[in-house]
Parts: sequence; structure tokens; C-alpha cells
Amino acid sequence: MQTLYGVSFFFYLKLMWPLAALALATALATHRSKVLPEWYTALSLAGAVLFVLAGLSLRMHGFFSPTGAMPMIGIVVLAVWAVTSSVLCMQKHAVAHALPHAALSH
Repeated sequence: MQTLYGVSFFFYLKLMWPLAALALATALATHRSKVLPEWYTALSLAGAVLFVLAGLSLRMHGFFSPTGAMPMIGIVVLAVWAVTSSVLCMQKHAVAHALPHAALSH
């Protein structure tokens, strides 16, 4: 049973790689578009780094083992990042730059 638990955690941690890519893409998009606050860009970059570290947790024992503390930190960061993203998407934000007006012909 312990082996099955370890193997399931090992494969579950492989989900951290797509999450890292998603967080990095989110950070790049929010940095370029300026639609969401700048601190959210930094939060997404930090999340991407922590997701990569959680995905690299392959030691047999200790902090970086699949059942260690780093994967649990990655899961908590995922929850915080998802809730923060949801709250920010529900709010209205002013765009940092004005949109160009459409050309009108007479």
C-alpha cells in the first residue's frame, strides 16, 4: 500500500509541469497586457518557480521526496494561485493604456 501511495504521488507531481507552464504564460501575458495588477505577475512567476521545484521532487526521502514537504507546498501554492486568479478575474480592472479610436470616414 505504501508503494502504491508513493507511485500515485509521483505521477500526481508530474501535473506540476503543465501548471508551471500555465503560471509562466500567465505571468508573461499579464506583464505584456497590463490588464491585471503588477503584483499578480510576480505572484505568477513565483508560482511557476515553486511548481517546477515541486515537479522536481524525486528524492527517496526528505523535503524533496514525492511525499515530502515540497510537493505539499506546491499544492498549497496551486490553491492560493487559483483562488487569487479567480478573484482577480471576477473584478473589473482599468486598462493601463487607452485603446485607439476607430478611424471614421465621412
